[in-house]
Parts: sequence; C-alpha cells; structure tokens
Amino acid sequence: MSDDNDGSTDDKATRNSILNNDLNTFTLNEQENELMDDLKIRIENLLSEYIGRLSKRCRKYLFNFLHQYEYDSETRQFNNVFIQSILLLFEHDLQEILSSAIVVGLSE
Repeated sequence: MSDDNDGSTDDKATRNSILNNDLNTFTLNEQENELMDDLKIRIENLLSEYIGRLSKRCRKYLFNFLHQYEYDSETRQFNNVFIQSILLLFEHDLQEILSSAIVVGLSE
C-alpha cells in the first residue's frame, strides 16, 4: 500500500468517527426538527403556565433541575435546541424530580 492510501483510509476513519459521535447531536430531517421545536415550545408553555403555582422552594428546585438543560428561568425558555438523544434522560429526570417533589410536599 502507498502512503497516500494509508492517509486516505485514516482520514475516512477519522471523519466517520466524528460523524458517528455527532449522530446524537443532530436530528435527521426537517420534520424531526419541527417536532423537537414543537415539543420544546409546549414544555416551555406548560412551565410558564404552572410554575407560578409552585412554592418558592419547589420552584427553586425545579429551576435548578432545568438549568442543566439550559433553561433560563427569567425568559422561561430553553436556550438550546432539543435533540432526540436527551429525551429519555429528560423524561427520567422529570419523573425523579416529580417523585422527590411529592415526598417533599408530604413532609412539609
């Protein structure tokens, strides 16, 4: 094999590796982008509608949780794009926070 071929193969492998690592950071088509944007907006609207009903303690707890998803508590919007790879984690984390909020609510 020539040196050019080896370099070319290495470049392809590196490029494929980079693309595979980025697979979870980009949605695959425009329809998925729209669905993710709609989901993000629906969550933002629900948060805006119901966050005022929470006690200060619960609100602070929720804002601390949402901060990891780049939620701005002042604008009440996410500063990032939702991607498929975070949805299961986001759902799991929301269930955890709900469970702990119920326990905290019962103990108050």
